[in-house]
Amino acid sequence: MTVYNQFLLVCRENGDSISVKLFETIIDEEQIHLNYFDNVNDHIENLGQVYLAQIAGTPSSTGLQT
Repeated sequence: MTVYNQFLLVCRENGDSISVKLFETIIDEEQIHLNYFDNVNDHIENLGQVYLAQIAGTPSSTGLQT
């Protein structure tokens, strides 16, 4: 996201409001993705195999059968 922020600043400095809006949207979407994957990582760390089995749709005891 650092690069997107740098691009946004360059666009703002050059008066390119259309590209500023584009980079603001991209940055917002990337922040949503980052938050999602941080949450998934937290769940994996806290719940381990049970969480992974749940999102895979398999029993945690085997991890293979549905």
